[in-house]
Amino acid sequence: MRVLGVDPGFDRCGLAVVEQNKRQQEQAIFFDCAVTKARQPKVDRFKTIWNLADELIVQHQPDSIAIEDVFFARNVSTALPVSEVRGLFFALSFVYNLPIFEYRPNQIKQTITGYGRADKQQVSQMVCRLLGLENIPKIDDTSDALAVALTHLTYQRQQHLGHQ
Repeated sequence: MRVLGVDPGFDRCGLAVVEQNKRQQEQAIFFDCAVTKARQPKVDRFKTIWNLADELIVQHQPDSIAIEDVFFARNVSTALPVSEVRGLFFALSFVYNLPIFEYRPNQIKQTITGYGRADKQQVSQMVCRLLGLENIPKIDDTSDALAVALTHLTYQRQQHLGHQ
Protein backbone atom coordinates (compact mmCIF):
# COMPACT_ATOMS: atom_id res chain seq x y z
CA MET A 1 0.00 0.00 0.00
CA ARG A 2 1.26 3.45 -0.92
CA VAL A 3 0.03 6.75 0.51
CA LEU A 4 0.62 10.41 -0.30
CA GLY A 5 1.02 12.20 3.03
CA VAL A 6 0.30 15.94 3.09
CA ASP A 7 1.06 18.63 5.65
CA PRO A 8 -0.94 21.41 3.99
CA GLY A 9 0.44 24.90 3.99
CA PHE A 10 0.40 27.96 1.77
CA ASP A 11 4.03 29.01 2.27
CA ARG A 12 5.31 25.46 2.72
CA CYS A 13 3.39 22.30 1.89
CA GLY A 14 5.01 19.08 3.03
CA LEU A 15 4.56 16.09 0.73
CA ALA A 16 5.63 12.48 1.21
CA VAL A 17 5.01 9.15 -0.45
CA VAL A 18 5.38 6.22 1.92
CA GLU A 19 4.92 2.58 1.04
CA GLN A 20 4.09 -0.35 3.29
CA ASN A 21 5.18 -3.73 1.99
CA LYS A 22 3.56 -7.11 2.62
CA ARG A 23 5.64 -7.56 5.79
CA GLN A 24 4.13 -4.33 7.20
CA GLN A 25 7.41 -2.42 6.83
CA GLU A 26 7.24 1.24 5.81
CA GLN A 27 9.62 2.90 3.40
CA ALA A 28 9.82 6.54 2.33
CA ILE A 29 9.65 6.66 -1.46
CA PHE A 30 9.66 10.46 -1.74
CA PHE A 31 9.56 13.44 0.61
CA ASP A 32 9.95 17.14 -0.02
CA CYS A 33 8.33 20.47 0.59
CA ALA A 34 6.61 22.69 -1.98
CA VAL A 35 7.80 26.18 -1.07
CA THR A 36 6.03 29.25 -2.44
CA LYS A 37 7.10 32.86 -2.26
CA ALA A 38 4.99 35.53 -0.57
CA ARG A 39 5.49 37.91 -3.53
CA GLN A 40 4.01 35.44 -6.01
CA PRO A 41 0.37 35.86 -7.03
CA LYS A 42 -1.89 33.52 -5.09
CA VAL A 43 -2.84 31.51 -8.18
CA ASP A 44 0.84 30.87 -8.97
CA ARG A 45 1.42 29.63 -5.45
CA PHE A 46 -1.50 27.21 -5.79
CA LYS A 47 -0.20 26.12 -9.18
CA THR A 48 3.22 25.28 -7.69
CA ILE A 49 1.64 23.05 -5.04
CA TRP A 50 -0.82 21.46 -7.50
CA ASN A 51 1.87 20.70 -10.08
CA LEU A 52 4.18 18.99 -7.59
CA ALA A 53 1.36 16.97 -6.06
CA ASP A 54 0.00 16.03 -9.49
CA GLU A 55 3.46 14.92 -10.60
CA LEU A 56 3.86 12.80 -7.46
CA ILE A 57 0.53 11.09 -7.98
CA VAL A 58 1.30 10.29 -11.62
CA GLN A 59 4.84 9.11 -10.87
CA HIS A 60 4.26 7.17 -7.63
CA GLN A 61 0.64 5.99 -8.01
CA PRO A 62 -0.48 6.18 -4.36
CA ASP A 63 -3.52 4.21 -3.23
CA SER A 64 -4.77 7.08 -1.10
CA ILE A 65 -4.07 10.57 0.22
CA ALA A 66 -3.68 11.32 3.94
CA ILE A 67 -3.83 14.95 4.99
CA GLU A 68 -3.47 16.77 8.27
CA ASP A 69 -6.69 18.33 9.48
CA VAL A 70 -6.73 22.07 10.03
CA PHE A 71 -6.00 23.25 13.56
CA PHE A 72 -5.70 26.97 14.28
CA ALA A 73 -5.77 27.73 17.98
CA ARG A 74 -3.00 30.30 17.62
CA ASN A 75 -2.89 31.73 14.13
CA VAL A 76 -6.38 32.13 12.71
CA SER A 77 -5.10 34.37 9.86
CA THR A 78 -3.53 31.36 8.12
CA ALA A 79 -6.74 29.30 8.28
CA LEU A 80 -8.18 30.40 4.96
CA PRO A 81 -5.08 29.90 2.75
CA VAL A 82 -4.34 26.52 4.37
CA SER A 83 -7.95 25.47 3.90
CA GLU A 84 -7.70 26.47 0.25
CA VAL A 85 -4.56 24.33 -0.13
CA ARG A 86 -6.43 21.44 1.47
CA GLY A 87 -9.09 21.99 -1.19
CA LEU A 88 -6.47 21.40 -3.88
CA PHE A 89 -5.82 17.94 -2.45
CA PHE A 90 -9.51 17.15 -2.25
CA ALA A 91 -9.75 18.14 -5.92
CA LEU A 92 -6.78 15.90 -6.75
CA SER A 93 -8.47 13.05 -4.91
CA PHE A 94 -11.51 13.52 -7.18
CA VAL A 95 -9.40 13.82 -10.35
CA TYR A 96 -7.47 10.61 -9.61
CA ASN A 97 -10.29 8.79 -7.80
CA LEU A 98 -8.20 8.41 -4.65
CA PRO A 99 -9.74 8.15 -1.19
CA ILE A 100 -8.62 10.94 1.13
CA PHE A 101 -8.24 10.58 4.89
CA GLU A 102 -7.87 13.35 7.48
CA TYR A 103 -5.95 13.13 10.74
CA ARG A 104 -5.86 15.66 13.58
CA PRO A 105 -2.45 16.88 14.77
CA ASN A 106 -2.82 15.19 18.17
CA GLN A 107 -3.77 11.88 16.46
CA ILE A 108 -0.60 12.07 14.38
CA LYS A 109 1.60 12.87 17.40
CA GLN A 110 -0.01 10.10 19.43
CA THR A 111 0.46 7.55 16.64
CA ILE A 112 4.07 8.49 15.90
CA THR A 113 5.46 9.22 19.37
CA GLY A 114 2.89 7.74 21.76
CA TYR A 115 2.24 11.21 23.16
CA GLY A 116 -0.46 13.50 21.73
CA ARG A 117 1.36 16.68 22.77
CA ALA A 118 4.79 15.80 21.40
CA ASP A 119 6.79 18.67 19.92
CA LYS A 120 7.96 18.86 16.31
CA GLN A 121 11.47 17.67 17.17
CA GLN A 122 10.14 14.54 18.87
CA VAL A 123 7.91 13.78 15.86
CA SER A 124 10.80 14.34 13.41
CA GLN A 125 13.15 12.10 15.38
CA MET A 126 10.60 9.31 15.59
CA VAL A 127 9.74 9.59 11.88
CA CYS A 128 13.44 9.15 11.08
CA ARG A 129 13.65 6.15 13.37
CA LEU A 130 10.53 4.49 11.98
CA LEU A 131 11.59 4.99 8.38
CA GLY A 132 15.32 4.39 8.89
CA LEU A 133 16.26 7.82 7.54
CA GLU A 134 19.83 8.96 8.14
CA ASN A 135 18.93 12.62 8.60
CA ILE A 136 15.93 14.53 9.83
CA PRO A 137 14.40 16.50 6.93
CA LYS A 138 15.47 20.15 7.12
CA ILE A 139 11.93 21.52 6.90
CA ASP A 140 9.44 20.48 9.61
CA ASP A 141 6.62 20.35 7.07
CA THR A 142 8.40 17.49 5.29
CA SER A 143 8.71 15.47 8.53
CA ASP A 144 5.07 16.24 9.23
CA ALA A 145 4.01 14.90 5.82
CA LEU A 146 5.95 11.69 6.52
CA ALA A 147 4.22 11.49 9.93
CA VAL A 148 0.78 11.90 8.32
CA ALA A 149 1.55 9.09 5.86
CA LEU A 150 2.81 6.81 8.66
CA THR A 151 -0.28 7.58 10.73
CA HIS A 152 -2.52 6.58 7.86
CA LEU A 153 -0.66 3.33 7.28
CA THR A 154 -0.88 2.54 11.00
CA TYR A 155 -4.63 3.19 11.06
CA GLN A 156 -5.15 1.10 7.93
CA ARG A 157 -3.10 -1.79 9.38
CA GLN A 158 -5.08 -1.66 12.64
CA GLN A 159 -8.37 -1.60 10.73
CA HIS A 160 -7.27 -4.55 8.57
CA LEU A 161 -6.17 -6.57 11.62
CA GLY A 162 -9.47 -5.81 13.33
CA HIS A 163 -11.41 -7.33 10.43
CA GLN A 164 -9.55 -10.63 10.31
